[in-house]
Amino acid sequence: MKSGICWLSFFLIAAAGCGGGAVTGDASHDVPGSVEDLGSGGDHPEVSGPTCTDHIRNGNETAVDCGGSCLGCAAGEACTIPQDCRSGRCTAGKCEDLVCAVDGVTNGNEVDVDCGGGCRACFPGSSCRTFTDCSSAVCAAGKCATPSCTDKVVNQGETDVDCGGSACPKCADRKMCASASDCLGGRCQLGLCSSCTDGVKNGDETGIDCGGALCAGCIDGRTCSVNMDCASRRCVAGVCISCADGVQNADEIDVDCGGATCAACADGKRCTVAANCRSLRCVSNVCVSCSDGKVNADESDIDCGGATCTSCANGRRCVATTDCVSRICSNASCVAANCTDLTLNGTESDVDCGGVDCARCAVGAICRAGTDCTTGVCTAGRCAAASCTDGIQNQGETDVDCGGTTACPRCVDFKACLVPGDCATAACTMGFCGTVGCRSFGTNAGYLGCERNVALTALPCEDIRTTGTRSGVGDDSSIAVTLPFSFTFYGTPRTSMQLNSSGTLTFNATTTSTVNSCFPSGTAPTVAVFWEHLHPGGAVYYQTFGASPNRRFVIQWYGTVFGSGVGIVDVRAVLKEGRGDIDVCYVGTTSGSTTYDLGIGATAGIQSGTTTALQYSCNTAKLVSGLWLTYIAP
Repeated sequence: MKSGICWLSFFLIAAAGCGGGAVTGDASHDVPGSVEDLGSGGDHPEVSGPTCTDHIRNGNETAVDCGGSCLGCAAGEACTIPQDCRSGRCTAGKCEDLVCAVDGVTNGNEVDVDCGGGCRACFPGSSCRTFTDCSSAVCAAGKCATPSCTDKVVNQGETDVDCGGSACPKCADRKMCASASDCLGGRCQLGLCSSCTDGVKNGDETGIDCGGALCAGCIDGRTCSVNMDCASRRCVAGVCISCADGVQNADEIDVDCGGATCAACADGKRCTVAANCRSLRCVSNVCVSCSDGKVNADESDIDCGGATCTSCANGRRCVATTDCVSRICSNASCVAANCTDLTLNGTESDVDCGGVDCARCAVGAICRAGTDCTTGVCTAGRCAAASCTDGIQNQGETDVDCGGTTACPRCVDFKACLVPGDCATAACTMGFCGTVGCRSFGTNAGYLGCERNVALTALPCEDIRTTGTRSGVGDDSSIAVTLPFSFTFYGTPRTSMQLNSSGTLTFNATTTSTVNSCFPSGTAPTVAVFWEHLHPGGAVYYQTFGASPNRRFVIQWYGTVFGSGVGIVDVRAVLKEGRGDIDVCYVGTTSGSTTYDLGIGATAGIQSGTTTALQYSCNTAKLVSGLWLTYIAP
């Protein structure tokens, strides 16, 4: 009867504990088999054993339908070993939640010690099952790989796959970015890289791949906002235009010329004012000049005569005497002056004398300038007799108002002489009174400036291009050079200097500007040999000659003047050991441009770096070939 009641109870109320229904001890983890016979007889029907879905704690389960051979139990359910729990953690007979504790053990869902399986990502070299187990997001052959810029995964701070960030190359256009530094094109817009070569108008571009702060200026016809958006730097009504687009636009007076921006127009082009024309001559709204091969404006002949063009040569047509170089217009033709026609004509200052055509006038004749007179003295419009106080070198004087066979005083040192008797000191050296042999051009702080003009072969500065050290100093730059001896400059011993490409030496770390200034200028102690925008291309040389205590340090510049012709400027300086004298030699100073030749744009002199300076020339055509300057130290 007991057996039958338990059988009925099993099916109706799913209650455990009757007969063999309860599991205890070691049997709780055996593989569930058939339910034990409910009686000893063999007549009872057969039923299936306990399952993991029968809602009954049976078999070797540690809780209802879990633990043992079933799936792991949830947190709080009974357990006997860790495998009974989903979390793999069984403490005091109860399953714990999944906790990624740093306990030095591979447990729970971890795939390596304290990492993976939902816990923190594993470092390279750790075991893994999937990429989510790894900090590099790369799981290869069961191991977390080291991140790289070729693993096709966004990791190690990359902003897109294998690019951006601090470790990998910059990203191409349309890749993700965080800042401009992530992008090859140098621009990150709305999280995507863009550039000036992506064929798309983006960023602050005003046209496709042009304009804005990053890209190059746009060509003519492209959209613009400001002048800087255009290659021509001209933005008119939102469109780029230039002075070379073959169209008359903006404020141009004719095609690509005239107006406030473009160059002045050539002859024959339209104009409204003289400033529109290269010739500065606008006649009947057309540009004309004195070199267009036509008789126009007020010219009396082709490109000559009138108020603007030069005077006409003999034989050319004239209207007035002012149209002719000779100042003689006879029968509408310019004719040469006749210095024997007993007539005041041409450029004569008096009858048949003076001016540019005839001989100089005698004392008492009418004159305009000293050059009209044989004595070189024109006083109150009349040629005056020569004297020893007229301020003119005349009447056989060797210098102004001194020397020669006259009764004038003997010349002081540095004045010109022919023989010792011309000099107050009875010493005539190299054509100058005194023992130095030169003409003074000034003094400063004890220095004496001395000049002379000699044959190139007599200059005391060697050509060292084949024997000296090529400094290699680049254009518009300088290098430091150690001097072979202590050189005293304005009372201060110097052991090094800055060798500048622009034709100067400075005795501090200053690189001289390529634009010259007249002395005094700045605070650098300077020797200006030929301070100009020279481009020697490294061809600045230096070399030491002689033995102590009489050594000489020679420096040579050999190059062109920037923006000038192709003529070579060859200038040299010599620093002398001992007192500190300086020789400067000018071998070649013609660059091929009248704007720069002979020192028109150069400075020559020395300065202490304060307000003390001794200047020979500044922006004056005085630095001729064969000039030898000496700065004699105190």
